[in-house]
Amino acid sequence: MSHIVIAIPNEVPRKYPLPDTFTYREQQTIKIHTGLRPIEYEDALNSGDPDIVIALAVICAARAGHNITYDQLLDLEIGAITAEGDDADPTPAAGADDAVEAATIPADGGTLALPVSTD
Repeated sequence: MSHIVIAIPNEVPRKYPLPDTFTYREQQTIKIHTGLRPIEYEDALNSGDPDIVIALAVICAARAGHNITYDQLLDLEIGAITAEGDDADPTPAAGADDAVEAATIPADGGTLALPVSTD
């Protein structure tokens, strides 16, 4: 898993990179909302614990400069926050051309690069 995708109703889904490491404050945020210690994160993610997913989503959004709160995410439907790995699915599902792709948010919260030159 390398990205968290947050799909808030009436907004374009946003894709945030997952950090390789956390600050003490971020680990405290996870501990407050989940009760988990760092060694327990992977098991919680693999078991589908919604608290760790929401805590990671808040942290990833904050790193990108977006103020999305834990309480806002609690009100989303199950499945609105997903985790994605680096590997793309080589066989997209039928109708995938109609799907909206999530915009990847730079880790520093900066502006996305344009696909064409502005020169």
